[in-house]
Amino acid sequence: MRPRAHNGCAVALITGGATPAVPLLDQPDAVVPVPPPTPQTLVATATGGHGRRTGLWLALVVVLVAGAVALGIANRHTVAHQIALSVSHQPTPFTELYFNQPDALPTAVAPPGPGRFGFTIANHQGHATAYAYTVTLASTNGAAVAARGTVQVADGRSTTEPVTFYPPSEETNYVVTVTLADRSETIHFGGTAP
Repeated sequence: MRPRAHNGCAVALITGGATPAVPLLDQPDAVVPVPPPTPQTLVATATGGHGRRTGLWLALVVVLVAGAVALGIANRHTVAHQIALSVSHQPTPFTELYFNQPDALPTAVAPPGPGRFGFTIANHQGHATAYAYTVTLASTNGAAVAARGTVQVADGRSTTEPVTFYPPSEETNYVVTVTLADRSETIHFGGTAP
């Protein structure tokens, strides 16, 4: 009988009725008797004991990788877009609302007026946007709409809207507020009707 290697394991082949023996690695002249194999030990020795389980795990990994590749190919535009979003800086969309000449705001307007000012809307949304705005005039006499409108602003552009208002009465403090509809941007200034 001669020992043979199979899958990294020594397998003793039985030839005849002799007790098989396997040489020791560090002592080539010495041999160790090996008991006769049973069908279970032959299968375990030939497969390394875990060959069937390892094969199943390998097959599962191959199926999962193939499925991921197939999904990636089927949805390549979505996957490419998601990768681009993940590895590049995406600007945050926003809108600017401000008085274009804050030092020249009409903070003292005698009745019947008028008071005049302008406000600017700058669009940084990434697309053209229609902005609806409302200008209100509030005082101790109540509140009234001084101006209302909608303006279309291209992305990266701005527009200035002129406003004319009339103070409510003499010797009254007032607050002018500009609000963009369905947005959080609001600006205001106060004044007095002497």
